[in-house]
Amino acid sequence: MAKKRSKSKVKYKFSYDAPVSLTFVLLGALLFLLDTFLLKGKLNAQYLLSPTAGAGSLPFDFKNIFSYLRLILYVFGGSEPFIFLSNLIFIVLLGPEMENRYGSIVIGLMIFVSTVVSGVLSACFCNFSAFGASPIVFMLIILDILMHLTKKTISASAVFLICLFTASQFFTGSKNGIVGVLITLAGGLCGSLFAFMASPKTRAAKKQQKVDVVPDDDATIVGTL
Repeated sequence: MAKKRSKSKVKYKFSYDAPVSLTFVLLGALLFLLDTFLLKGKLNAQYLLSPTAGAGSLPFDFKNIFSYLRLILYVFGGSEPFIFLSNLIFIVLLGPEMENRYGSIVIGLMIFVSTVVSGVLSACFCNFSAFGASPIVFMLIILDILMHLTKKTISASAVFLICLFTASQFFTGSKNGIVGVLITLAGGLCGSLFAFMASPKTRAAKKQQKVDVVPDDDATIVGTL
């Protein structure tokens, strides 16, 4: 009797492909759910907001450690759920590709710089607190445009995306007006400047070389009768 051929099983491997971007999104979602269902908005009202100028609603206090923490934590603020969730969607869509291109460490540094620059500028020039990850989203959009420029192409979709994002910042009705929009754009731009210091092509080439190298001991010869 002929032996029945065993069906090959397809195995799927879970890949946490963008640790920085995905961790940021998961942490933001966790804080949003925690504040919505358990803390009843107290977290967003007191801590997930950027400090403001001297006459603002939440003035920066050099002697208060929470003022320094707010310079970073405000990007997790989600007092307006639609804007907050939209930013997370943008980060999930753009973050993994940029992280694969530049590396997790570089993207993490870019996110930190964008966050701090926007936070400091808000503390210097805004009378109302900022919140949300808009500076990070704008940074990722710029990186996407730069990626297409390296290929000597101008992506129409990327141009439309940056125009729509900028327009959305005006139409969402920021309390700080055009100053708040410019601060968001400045933060994203400063973070994206590190792209000129990275070398994605070199890193990608090294990664490909590691994949292509196969030890001689593992080599097998396949023949047919």
